[in-house]
Amino acid sequence: MAHKTQEEIREQDRLYQQAYRAGHREQINAYSRAYHQRNRTKLLKKMHGRYMAKQDEYKATAKAQRQLYKLEALRMYGGTTCACCGETHIEFLCIDHINGGGMAHRRTIGAYIGNNFYRWLKSHGYPLGFRVLCVNCNFALGHAGYCPHSFAKNSSK
Repeated sequence: MAHKTQEEIREQDRLYQQAYRAGHREQINAYSRAYHQRNRTKLLKKMHGRYMAKQDEYKATAKAQRQLYKLEALRMYGGTTCACCGETHIEFLCIDHINGGGMAHRRTIGAYIGNNFYRWLKSHGYPLGFRVLCVNCNFALGHAGYCPHSFAKNSSK
């Protein structure tokens, strides 16, 4: 009879644990909830300590994730150029509701800041009715009803 290798023993143990968890899911979840309730303060302190130790790393990761959401949304709605004035600096670009009503729409979906809105767009398959504009063009359309860039283009013809 051959002895089992460490890898075989680990694999057998892993399969046993997986089967046990599948058969006792409710008990495990109930125990976990009770444990977290009993030790809430201690666990929050521990999580806060981890966050403080790696705060810069967490912030950098979050910023990179926000940039990815924004870039993906911009690409899905026409690229990294303002549809009105041609601005190409990513920092100045945003997504515009073509038919207006952007603030009311963001209120209904609970996306008051850009990143939440970009995530909403992605989770809804980038629906129609949006375009890429720079902040200046978007603000002018929302507050004045027209963009000075398009007004200047039309008046020079």
